[in-house]
Amino acid sequence: MFVVRALIIGAEHDLLDRLVLFCNHFGLPHVAREELGTDPLDETFEVAILCARDDLDAQSLLASASVMGDQVKTLVVLPTDTECQLEILVQGATDFVVWPCPPLTLASRIAIVMREAQRLEVAQTDVFLGVVESVGDVVEVTSPSGLIEYVNPALEQILGHRPNDAIGRPVEELYGSGEDEHQPMLGPQGSESHSGIVITRHRDGHIVHLESTVTPVFGPDGQLLRRVAIRRDITDRTAALTEQLTGLGRLVAGLAHEINTPLGVSVTSASLLEEQLASLSEQSRQSQTGNSELELAAEALAILHTNLQRSVGLIRKLKTVSVDQTADPTRRIELAPYLQDLRDSLSPLARRSGVTIELDCAAGIEVTTRPGVLVQILTNLVVNAGVHAYPGEQTGTVHISGRADDKLVVLRFSDRGVGMHPEVAKKVFEPFFTTASSTGGTGLGLFIVHNLVTEGLGGTLRLQTARGEGCSFEIRFSDREAADLSNGYTDPLVEALSGG
Repeated sequence: MFVVRALIIGAEHDLLDRLVLFCNHFGLPHVAREELGTDPLDETFEVAILCARDDLDAQSLLASASVMGDQVKTLVVLPTDTECQLEILVQGATDFVVWPCPPLTLASRIAIVMREAQRLEVAQTDVFLGVVESVGDVVEVTSPSGLIEYVNPALEQILGHRPNDAIGRPVEELYGSGEDEHQPMLGPQGSESHSGIVITRHRDGHIVHLESTVTPVFGPDGQLLRRVAIRRDITDRTAALTEQLTGLGRLVAGLAHEINTPLGVSVTSASLLEEQLASLSEQSRQSQTGNSELELAAEALAILHTNLQRSVGLIRKLKTVSVDQTADPTRRIELAPYLQDLRDSLSPLARRSGVTIELDCAAGIEVTTRPGVLVQILTNLVVNAGVHAYPGEQTGTVHISGRADDKLVVLRFSDRGVGMHPEVAKKVFEPFFTTASSTGGTGLGLFIVHNLVTEGLGGTLRLQTARGEGCSFEIRFSDREAADLSNGYTDPLVEALSGG
């Protein structure tokens, strides 16, 4: 049943009291005023009951009520000597009644206008519901406590669940456990919308990436009524981007290997020329025959040698883009002690970068993976934080956390630094993209991290950031010794419905 609210306008107190009595009888929520006024209304009304003193007042009230919107149904109460019944109907009134009149007549007119408002509301809702039911994105409505009140049929297409099975269930059962990644799913505590990526699973177990926007809905008193979420499946887009960056990484690494040999010959030749020039300069000095051309050649050769060494360093970085599958063997580690040792070994580098490392890893997590790749990833992220999160003389803290999520390991590397502009965040994993070119940045750090995560660990990398709010890198990878993710997987919602 749709709730219709009425606004009653009139200066005659006896009539207002009678109208309020009828509204109470019908259970019609209402607000009574002596005049409409010019201030915007704080509430939405579906019915307006306008009590006119004369013909001119009736037309004036009807014109003023038009600012409430074309969808508002209006009942005009006219005095007995009125002559404007036809005019107000032409002007847009839904109905009119002449006062005084029998109470039953007044009550019936109010009921007619109420039904018209309800009929319009139902028609509009049906149209809206038809649109929502046909869209390809998941549209979800949850209560303040997180129970699902409505979800459209796209849920079954994207996650394999029937909407009726999800109604009344906690949203965590639909998207799995894990407080951190479900913050954008459950929605913000404040008054603004929240957007983010939710990584969850299809009913059959495969990973699904959802681009989610959650908006809170508040009542007139500021109380949270519901949360509305729109979730778009971006799994294919994410996979395509990962494949594109991986292919680009292989291309860059291949070029680096090709360039490495002629560059090495050039460095060797430059070193030989440097030695020969030093010998000639010494002979010239001993014979006391100064040669300015030799001095200029020495300066040019020094510049050449410096830039060749810079090129060698760049090529060395480019070669690390391609992860050598044989150089770093797979072995089983206990994650918490390993990360503790890694933090201790990275502490000197972190101090030089102006960064303090905090660690919070759940105990008892064992995983078969490539530890050397983890070292490279976290080392690059620490260096990146020192350069970009806390630039210049700034110092700060980075936080590394680790936890298990079924057969996945989730590492989160976060800082409280300057954060990124959205346009920067879109390009941050592209090769040679840097905001620190003036200080020698190559734009390869996060590009290398992305390739190490996707190729070296076979995982996924997700960035959450905002200007002034720091950065959070979430790394998810599977235990290589565990069974395939889809084997033996029990969906949380299915388990709840079966009483497991």
